[in-house]
Amino acid sequence: MTGRRNGLFLTADDVCAAVEAAMVRHVPRVIGAAALDEYDPPATWRQTPTIEALREARREFPAGAIVSTGPVGDPKQQPTGYDATFRVEVGVFDRGTDWNDTATRIRTWAGIIRAAAHVDRTLGGIAAGVTWVGETYRRFPDPQVARTLGGCAVELDVYVEDVLTLAQLPDPDTGEYPPGHVVTRTTHTVTSRPLT
Repeated sequence: MTGRRNGLFLTADDVCAAVEAAMVRHVPRVIGAAALDEYDPPATWRQTPTIEALREARREFPAGAIVSTGPVGDPKQQPTGYDATFRVEVGVFDRGTDWNDTATRIRTWAGIIRAAAHVDRTLGGIAAGVTWVGETYRRFPDPQVARTLGGCAVELDVYVEDVLTLAQLPDPDTGEYPPGHVVTRTTHTVTSRPLT
């Protein structure tokens, strides 16, 4: 797999960064393919503690957020390490002209996010798969402007192999790390020539 910061382990931050890269790359493509000319991709995607934290930021809208609550379910031990599924929420807050427009916009954003997350289900090589597991919508009246503010959160389960790579851990007796590459197979070529 690609996208690893080190050879030992992956974190929820690594998974969120891969989801962010997928959103930056694929949201504009999905908007174009769906001919949603009235939608502009969020200028940035922020990792926030909760989706609602983005609403309080008073950023320019639409605003994107990515949140992970960490692994869901039990990690699976494999011969080479552990695999795990991370729950990631991808959200967008946007403004509409009235309640109906806001509801339409946030539900459309959910569809855009859902589609963008499935364009490359490896998330650039860090994941073994992405599964859509749910979505929610949030509408908030904004007392400072006449329009309304709403948001959506799309829940994704991101399955990652070798979250912890056992072969790269230090030797328990010596504390030494293995060399950068582990040899799994060797090949020899023998050439014979007549003696002169």
